[in-house]
Amino acid sequence: MSIFTQLKDIKNLPTLPEVMIKVQALISSDEGDASTLADIVKQDPSLSTTILKTANSAYYNIASRRISSISEAIARIGFNEVLKIALAMSIIHQFSNTKSMIGYKAFWRHSLTAANMTLIIADSMRHESLEQYRQDLFLAGLLHDIGILIYDQFFHEEFTKIIDFSLNQGETYLSSEEINSPKETHAFIGGALLEIWKLTLPIIVAVRNHHTPKKAPENLREMVAVVSLVEYILCNSSVGSFEGTIENLDRSVWDITGISPDEVNTLYYRAEAEAGKSDVVLSIDTGYKRPSRPGHGDQSPLRTI
Repeated sequence: MSIFTQLKDIKNLPTLPEVMIKVQALISSDEGDASTLADIVKQDPSLSTTILKTANSAYYNIASRRISSISEAIARIGFNEVLKIALAMSIIHQFSNTKSMIGYKAFWRHSLTAANMTLIIADSMRHESLEQYRQDLFLAGLLHDIGILIYDQFFHEEFTKIIDFSLNQGETYLSSEEINSPKETHAFIGGALLEIWKLTLPIIVAVRNHHTPKKAPENLREMVAVVSLVEYILCNSSVGSFEGTIENLDRSVWDITGISPDEVNTLYYRAEAEAGKSDVVLSIDTGYKRPSRPGHGDQSPLRTI
């Protein structure tokens, strides 16, 4: 039985969040404005609380003037930032209410930072892109490791075997998954979920091939290359993942993005700055606490909550 069929047979498999559907429609519409976005946010009490608390946090509330309306919050944070927070939190809420073997708060810190970093890479490429492309890129970054959560929550026995091998043999998660996976890699499983969600093909391909960029169709490799580069940067920086470090990056990624290895140090600093932004949102919504030693992300495969 294919992994796609197995996923479709899971009765409590997370579905595409309603807020995400509405935000995507807003982005695609030529008539989308702050008022429409405010109406979408107001329909979700949890999201409304997150947006208001984010706007009143020290990160955004420089003038120390508290606000109490979503419209004011959008004006303060920015239309595009609120769009990104709405997309991110709608997905995080779908996966964060179940017991997990991994520290999902650190997991989402990595994922949300990756999403923000994809847009920084796109800007570094001087990519004059449509908003739809940027939304797809953001989602690809946010969802690139979603297959890990699917493995953990719905194929837990196999996932435990991978984790145990990683701990006992001193292997990275990626190596352990490659050696022990009885199904598919987390990247493939993540891509299968996004197929079920009917997301756009570039997002699906980027998630499915973020560790194997050369396997992606040539006409879709740009988004894959961006997500691959972001994963490389984060896994080798303080905003790491329990997947471990990535020793080598496919040469094609450097060629496609036009970014040289010499620029990576600068991007490391940008990644840490974006992680700070992720900390603001996650601490408000989930009670996540920033690592006590700045510059040292949680890279353990063990649950950290």
